[in-house]
Amino acid sequence: VYLRSRPVAPAPPVASDGLAHLGAIIDALATPIAIFNASRELVQCNRAYAVLWRLDPKWLRLGMDERAILDRLRTDGLLPAEPDYQAWRARHLQSYSYTEPRESDPWHLPDGRTVQVISAPAGPKGGVIYVFEDITDQLKLKSQHQTQLEVQRSTLNALSEGVAVFGTNG
Repeated sequence: VYLRSRPVAPAPPVASDGLAHLGAIIDALATPIAIFNASRELVQCNRAYAVLWRLDPKWLRLGMDERAILDRLRTDGLLPAEPDYQAWRARHLQSYSYTEPRESDPWHLPDGRTVQVISAPAGPKGGVIYVFEDITDQLKLKSQHQTQLEVQRSTLNALSEGVAVFGTNG
């Protein structure tokens, strides 16, 4: 049996369909995410990213250079107060050369928030994906817990009576 092949219209590129679907998922997340291509141009970010950095969505648009965004955040007093901003920014932008995800040192922001930044390669063509996590409450709880342990320890050490403390496992 001989089947004659007919020309078939080319399928749309998978990447665009996949990226559109991925973009909707990213935008629905409460975790701030921004994706930049190898040219440091913004290709995707979600509402949580704009909210975290208090950026007007009308100002924040696709194709913006990450350096311009960082400079705006610095001007608005939203980035860590660094004596040498240019060196800090250069260290941050080294994330474009990472081959594996990395967690940066926490960013202690002027408004009292602390943000953890995770950088990961965006794909074989380069670029970077940033995931931001506001860890302020986490650090506060950890500090409160540590303070409570210290108070308990010093209270027990100040007692002249014998005290035995048993855990829940006996």
